[in-house]
Amino acid sequence: MPPSLDTIPFDIHFVIISYLSLEDVVRVGKACRQLGSILRESTLCRKTVETSANFSNEAKLARNGKLTWQDALQRIYLRKAAFSAGDPFSACVIGQGTQFIYEQGVLCTLLEGDKITIQNLHYHERPPISIMVMEMLKSKGYCMRYEHYAIELLHYSHAILSLGLHSEDSEEESEEEEEEEKLLVVLSFSKSGTITRPPLVRQLESRDKLFVRNDSNYLYYGTHSRLGTRGHHEWVIRGTGLKKTHTLPQDNYMQLEDFVGSEIGTTVTFQIHDGYFYALSNQTSFTVEEVDWTSLYTVFRFPLDKPDRKAVEVNTKIFRREHAEGPIHDLWTDLSLQVDERTNELIICESRREWLDGGSKQSRTFYTQHIWFPEKIIEEEEGEAAGSATGANSSETALYPAGDLFVNVIGSENNPHYIPSEPRQPHQVHEEFAKNEARSFILAKTKFRTYNMSCSTFLDLVEDTECCPLSPNGCLRLRIGARRDMSWENSERNYQTITLNPDASARDAARRLYSYSRINLWPPLAPSPQEADSRHQILNPRTDPTVSPSNYCSMHVSGISDERSLVYMIRPARARSESDHIGDIVLIAFDPFMRVEPHGEDSGKSGTLWRREQCSWQIESVENPRRAGTIV
Repeated sequence: MPPSLDTIPFDIHFVIISYLSLEDVVRVGKACRQLGSILRESTLCRKTVETSANFSNEAKLARNGKLTWQDALQRIYLRKAAFSAGDPFSACVIGQGTQFIYEQGVLCTLLEGDKITIQNLHYHERPPISIMVMEMLKSKGYCMRYEHYAIELLHYSHAILSLGLHSEDSEEESEEEEEEEKLLVVLSFSKSGTITRPPLVRQLESRDKLFVRNDSNYLYYGTHSRLGTRGHHEWVIRGTGLKKTHTLPQDNYMQLEDFVGSEIGTTVTFQIHDGYFYALSNQTSFTVEEVDWTSLYTVFRFPLDKPDRKAVEVNTKIFRREHAEGPIHDLWTDLSLQVDERTNELIICESRREWLDGGSKQSRTFYTQHIWFPEKIIEEEEGEAAGSATGANSSETALYPAGDLFVNVIGSENNPHYIPSEPRQPHQVHEEFAKNEARSFILAKTKFRTYNMSCSTFLDLVEDTECCPLSPNGCLRLRIGARRDMSWENSERNYQTITLNPDASARDAARRLYSYSRINLWPPLAPSPQEADSRHQILNPRTDPTVSPSNYCSMHVSGISDERSLVYMIRPARARSESDHIGDIVLIAFDPFMRVEPHGEDSGKSGTLWRREQCSWQIESVENPRRAGTIV
C-alpha cells in the first residue's frame, strides 16, 4: 500500500506540528481534509496555543473553561490574520464624547458635563454603565469645596476607574495655584455595574502630567512635579492599597532621581506587570551632551507591596542605540512597554525615524529590547544585607571607546555615556520599508501610530488626500504593514550573535529571515462608490451640523490601540481642548467576536456600523475572507 497521510500515526503528526507556529499550524490544517481533522483535536490545539500564545486572553479563557482550545486557537488566528492583513472584521461609530480611554476591552467615555459611560466591548452580556460623577460623590457624603470641577479620565484597569478633578469656579481663583483644588477619585465597579466600595479620594499637590496605573490590589499615581538635585523636575510616585488585605503606608512616596524624560509615550512610559511597577526612559541626560557615544534605556522597578527605596531595582545600562547610527527625528518617536503573549515577558517597544549613517533619506524602524536587571550578590555583614551589582553596571566596564579621538577632549563639564556595542538580533529590528516601497505620509498627515508586537505589525491612521471624492480635503485610512517568519526551520531564528555593525547586520538578516507583506491601506478603493462611501463615512464621521466642513479639513485625532482593535476620537480643527467640543468615537475591530454596535445617540443612525458579510467563523473558511461588507 502506498504511504498516505491516513497511515501516519497521530503521534507523528503531533510531534511534527508541535514545532510549527500557530499560524503555520492553521495553514497545515487547510492543506487537505485529513490534516484539517487534526485541528479538531483538543490536545494539539492546547499544545499550539500554550506554545505560541500562552498568556493571551484566549488562552486564559480556555484554561478557565469559558472557551474550548479549538475556539481559542481559532480566535487567536483570526485576529492576528486580520490585523496583519489590515482587513478589519467591523467598524463602527460607537458614540460621542469629549474624552475617552480604552483599556482591557473597556471603553470609558466622558460626555459634556460629568456624565461617564463605561462599555465592555469584549463581553456582550454586560450592559453599558452610566454615572454622574458629582452627583455620585455628593450622594456618598463628600463635601465639595467648589461648585464646578473639570474632569479628566486617567485610567481603567481591573474594573477600577481613575479620574482627575480640579476646580474651575472663577478666573481669579484659577490664577492662584493654591486656590485650585486637585483631586484623584478612584471608583471600583462590580460586573453588574454597581460601585463596590466607597470612592477613594486623594488630594493632589500637583496635576502636572498626572498618570495612574493599577492592578486589582494596588494603585499608583505620579506627577512630574518635584525638583531634583540637578534643578530639573522629576517624577514623584505614590501608591495606595485597594483592599483591606493589601495596604500601604499613608505617606508613602518615591521620587525617581535622575530619571530623565517628561513626555509619556515618547520619552518615558510606566506600567504595572506581574506584581511590579515599571518606569522606563529612553533619555540619559537633562541637557545636550557635546561628547557622547551611546544612548541607553533606564528602567526602575519595585514590588507593588513594597514601595521602598531598598526594594528598587535600577538598570541604566540597557542598550538602545549608538549615536553614530545617525540623527533621530524625535517627533516620530513612540515608546511603550508590551507584554509578550508567549512568555509573559515585558518588552520595550520603540519606533524611531532616523537618518541612518547620516544619510539624506529618513527611514522608520520598530525596535524591541528585553528588560533585565543586574544580579545582586547578598553579603551578610553584622546582620545586614549589602547588595552590589554585577553585569553591565560593573565598574569593570570600559569607560570610553579605545582609540576614539573625542576621548581627549572630555572635560569636567561633560557627562558622556558609553558601553561596548551590543549587536541587535533580527527579531529586534522591523523596518517600515524592508523589501518594498509604498506611499509614505508626513507627520502632519499621520494622526496615530502604534506597533502590535503580538503579530509584528505596525498600524498608522493617516489622512489621505488621494483617496475618494467623499472627503476632498483628506479622509482617514488605516495604513498597515506586517512581517512573519519566512520558514520555521531557519536556524538563524535562534538569534545567533551577530558581531558586525550592530544595526546593519541585523537589518540584512531580518530581510532574509522574514517575509514582509505589502503595506495595505484600508478601506480599499472599492469597485462600488456606494460601498467605499459607506466605509469612509464611518471612519470619517461628520455628524455635527454646527461645524462647517472646512473645519474638518485639519482634524484633531486621538487614539488608543491594543492587540485586537483601534479606538479613536475625531474632532474638527478648532477643538483643541478636550472640553471644547464633542468628538465622534470610532471603533475598528480585528476580532470578529468583539461587541461592535453604536451606543447612545448613534444607535439608531443608518451607516454607523459596517461588518464583513456573514460567514462561518471556522478555520477552514477564512483563508481568504471576503472583503465585502454590509451596512447596518
